Order: sequence, then structure tokens, then C-alpha cells
Amino acid sequence: MLEKLLGDAQNICNINLEVLAHGLCTPGMLKKYISGKMRPEKLLIDALWQRIDGRSMEKFEINLDMDEYNLACIRANIQELIRCGKLFEAEQELENYETISDANERPLHRQFACLQWSEIYRRQQKSFSSQEEIILEGLAQTLPKLSISPEIMKTHRFSMMELLLLEQYAFLIENKSPGLAVRWYQAIQQYIDKISPEGFDFDLADKYKLLPPVLYRLAKRLSMSEMYEEALEWLKKGCLMLSERKMLSALFVSMKELEFEILQKI
Repeated sequence: MLEKLLGDAQNICNINLEVLAHGLCTPGMLKKYISGKMRPEKLLIDALWQRIDGRSMEKFEINLDMDEYNLACIRANIQELIRCGKLFEAEQELENYETISDANERPLHRQFACLQWSEIYRRQQKSFSSQEEIILEGLAQTLPKLSISPEIMKTHRFSMMELLLLEQYAFLIENKSPGLAVRWYQAIQQYIDKISPEGFDFDLADKYKLLPPVLYRLAKRLSMSEMYEEALEWLKKGCLMLSERKMLSALFVSMKELEFEILQKI
């Protein structure tokens, strides 16, 4: 079943095997996965599927062995601890995960760890260099020797973890280089919003997770440049997305406050 999904999606979307496999596995190994001769681990399944189709595998049932299942449970627990602000417990669990998953020898597991460390560092307000280092380390796991710039959004396909790390990178550099950050926001928005003739389209849940923070920061920067109409357009889209998903969070409040500020100026 899995190999058929990968093979059919790859053929429909007409993706070059080297582009799809880049940094994840060799094209030869990918052929074995598609043919069913070998089965990729859970994180690799997710990454390949997201690069092909822009959608998550959550709607499919995947049988995991006990080791993979335990690792998946630990990953979910780490993310929940971070969401709840229990950073000390999250750090301990993350260190444990790195050990039992052998993350230093398994790029996707190391990438997951780097993504979680980057969020912990952000919440702890660690130095710019510390945050940048862990984000770039995470990206290097599956995007080796790639110059990290907004232009890569036009030439590569990305998994959810890669996109989240790229977003974190864009958010991080905003204070240091706001013009570059705006280019990142625009490139990420265009990548996530695009619907290609081959059928590539983001899963709504993933799109609603990725886009609103980018739209808010883009609108804020556009507002500072007095580009009020464009800023309002992105704010309204972001607020609509959050309200449709009933995600009336602090981000929704911030977007509404910025919208009100802009309306006062025009």
C-alpha cells in the first residue's frame, strides 16, 4: 500500500527522483522503497510523502514496530511539553530521545531534535548565534551543501520539518535583516499557497499551521513600510484561517490588534 502511494504520487506529480530523494536517501534506495523491496522508517515516510504531495500521512494507517512506536510517542510528548512551557522536562526528554534514537547517526531524528531545540532556545531567549546554529544544523541534515536563501523555495521540495526550520530561520533573522526576512516570508507564503498543475497542494491542517505566523510577520513589516493595503490583505487572510479552524489564540488577537492599528492610520 505504502509503496503504491509513493509511486503513484511521484508519477502523477512528475518529480525527479534525485530532487525527491535529495538529502533523505539515495535515488537507488528510493526506488527500492517505491518497489516495495524495502520499507522506510516513519520519519522518512513522512518526509518523502510531504515532499511529493505537500500533505501529511496522518490520514493513513501505518503499522509501526514497537521501537518506532515508542519513538513516535516520545516525539509527541516532547512537543506537548514545549507547548505547555515545561521546558526543563522537555530538555530532559529530548536528551533521552537523542540517545535512544541514535540521533547523531540518523539525520531525520537529529533534524527533529534540532527543531525542538530551536523552539526551546527561542522561548529561553538564547543568543542569536545559538539559535541560528541549531536551526542551520537541522536544515543541513537533509539539505546538505545548500545555500539557505529565499530562492530555494522555487527550486526544491520540502518536508514539514524542513519548512518549520525555514520559518524559524526567517523569524530569527528579522531583527538583524528585516528586508531579507520579508523576502523569506513572501517566498514561504508562495510555496505553501501554490497549487501546481501536477496536483501538489498543501494539506489544510498543515497550511493553517504554517501560514498564519508568516502572514502576521509579513503584515507587520509591510505596515512599518506604510504598505497598509497589502498588510491588511494578509492579516484578513490569516485571521480567516485561524477563525475557520477555531484557533482563536494569542496570534489571532495580535493580528486583530495590528489590523485595528492599520485601520486607524488609513
